[in-house]
Amino acid sequence: LLDETTSVLDTAAEQLVQVALQRGMKGRTIIAIVHRFKSIVDADEILVFDQGRIIES
Repeated sequence: LLDETTSVLDTAAEQLVQVALQRGMKGRTIIAIVHRFKSIVDADEILVFDQGRIIES
């Protein structure tokens, strides 16, 4: 479970974290809470919540 893992990182550092996650977590399930969609563009499935309800998938 990742909660805003890259929210305080600059672009270069965020990219390094994304590459590390892609390599290290390949074949595993990751649940990530993000506010910037670019952080999860390679996700297999994205759910958008609003006030605790799924509003888009």
